[in-house]
Amino acid sequence: MTSADALRSNPPSRTRRKLERPMSLHRTMPTLPSDPAAVKAEIRWIQEHRLWTHPVTIKVPPEGQSLFQTRPVPGNPSLHEVVPPGPGWHDEVIHDGSMLECVDVDIVYVNPANRRIDDDDSLNTQFEVWLEGGGWLDLSEDANAPGPEGGWNQYNKWCRCHDPDLDCGAPTLLEALLKLARLVRFYYSDDGTHRKNVPERCQGRFLDEDLKQWQSGHSDAGDGFCALCGYEIV
Repeated sequence: MTSADALRSNPPSRTRRKLERPMSLHRTMPTLPSDPAAVKAEIRWIQEHRLWTHPVTIKVPPEGQSLFQTRPVPGNPSLHEVVPPGPGWHDEVIHDGSMLECVDVDIVYVNPANRRIDDDDSLNTQFEVWLEGGGWLDLSEDANAPGPEGGWNQYNKWCRCHDPDLDCGAPTLLEALLKLARLVRFYYSDDGTHRKNVPERCQGRFLDEDLKQWQSGHSDAGDGFCALCGYEIV
C-alpha cells in the first residue's frame, strides 16, 4: 500500500459526501433479497465477512490447557495472574476486527431529487441512512508512513480504510446493509481481498470549480446502464 492509499483511511466528511456522485449499480448485480430467511442470511454474511478483519498472531497452549489459565501471585496467593506462554505453546493466526469498527453510519436528510444534502435545507426532506466502509490498511508496508516510537508491530500497524466503492444509502438501515452486502460481493472475494477483473467505471468530470456541473463519461445503452462499462448512469 502507498501513502495515497493511506489517505483513504481518513474518516468521511459530510461535505465530501455532498459533493460526490452517488454510487451506481452494475448491470450484473442482483436485486436485493426480499425473503425474510434470505435477508437474515445476507445480514449474517456481511457481518462476518473477512473484509472487516486483519490477521494477528497469538500464542496458543497445548491441547487441554486453557489460554487464560491462572496461578496464584507469588507472595500474595489470594491474587491470581494469567500463566504466561511456556514450553509447548505455538503460534496461531487469528482474525481480529469487526464490521462495527469498519463501517460508519450517518443519519441524514437529503434532497429527494438527487439524494444529496442540499445547501438549501428546506429541500432536504427525505430521510436516509448512509454507510461508508472498508477493510484494513497495513501502514508498515508504506515506506512514507511515519512509524511510531518503538516501531511497527501487529497491534499498531493496522488502520481502517474508506473504500468509496462501498458507499451506499437507503431509507432504512436494513436496506442500506443489504446494499452494502451486494457491493462487497461485487468488489471483494470471500477472503476479503479485491476481486480481480472488476469492470472499471467510465470516468466523468466536473465542468466547474464549484463541483456542481458533472459530465458523465458513460454511453447510455438505452436501459439506464452504460454500454461501455455496464454501470448505471447516475
